[in-house]
Amino acid sequence: MTEARQGVWAASITPFNADMSIDRGALCAHVDWLLENGCDGVALLGTTGEANSLGVNERLSLIEEMEGRWPADRIMIGVGTTAIPDTVALIHAAVDHEFPNVLMLPPFYYKGVADDGLYQTVAEVMRRMGTSRPRIHLYDFPAMVGFPFSTGLIARLNDAFTHTVVGMKDSSGDFAKMKDVLTRVPGFAVYAGTEALLLDILKEGGAGCISATCNVTAPGAAAVWRAWRSGDLAAAEAAQAKLTAQREALQKWPMVPAVKAVLRRAFPDRVGRVIRPPLLSLSDLDRERLFQALDEIGFEIPGAAARTA
Repeated sequence: MTEARQGVWAASITPFNADMSIDRGALCAHVDWLLENGCDGVALLGTTGEANSLGVNERLSLIEEMEGRWPADRIMIGVGTTAIPDTVALIHAAVDHEFPNVLMLPPFYYKGVADDGLYQTVAEVMRRMGTSRPRIHLYDFPAMVGFPFSTGLIARLNDAFTHTVVGMKDSSGDFAKMKDVLTRVPGFAVYAGTEALLLDILKEGGAGCISATCNVTAPGAAAVWRAWRSGDLAAAEAAQAKLTAQREALQKWPMVPAVKAVLRRAFPDRVGRVIRPPLLSLSDLDRERLFQALDEIGFEIPGAAARTA
């Protein structure tokens, strides 16, 4: 089964048409741009992709239509839902359409659930997969989900499903926990959920990052990855400092609206204004403040449309 590449991954936006349907052409163009401008891989249908504002049938249809467009080791499909049958249907679709690498949120409606309940969820998903064997990356995002994947649970799942539960995106921001997972679960692919921790996680033996803001910071993140791979630590640290400044400028605003605003400024013919409720676009004032903050640090996007004064 195809392993996901290590390095820089963008958690892709989902462009929408005026009627809020998925703009598949724009999405494909954006993924192509990401893969050509520093990303080793792209995660589709995650938080930044507004997946939980999409119906399961919409997600299934998109997975089917995307088959064969990109190498299997460069795409990860978000499959997290609150219901085991829906998650299983999405995983089956991903595997059947040649996307074996998936990113799975835990069922996120009920709070205060025990590790045993989360373990049973994954075990039941695996039972219903039959002979199909995806490569599951756990998605640890306690700020949105309401609870974490504990290190003990991660180790238990990897031990029980060694060749299936193979990695995680850690959006907790808890770097000590990421290090603990890398120590306790050898060979587990840990991707930081922010490129601000890219060099730090690489130093600890992590796999890289999967980040919302890599939709626009991919070239800078790639500079860190390349320098690290070449053994030039000084260059990697210098590139990381610039990258962290970019991330910090972006994360002061709601993530999905901010990323879409920056992409719309860069590619107005590709990325529209539409965001699915309950999320809202940035106000005109916040959008201009965001652009000013990025301009002040000299942030640019390769291939962006020329701006007029």
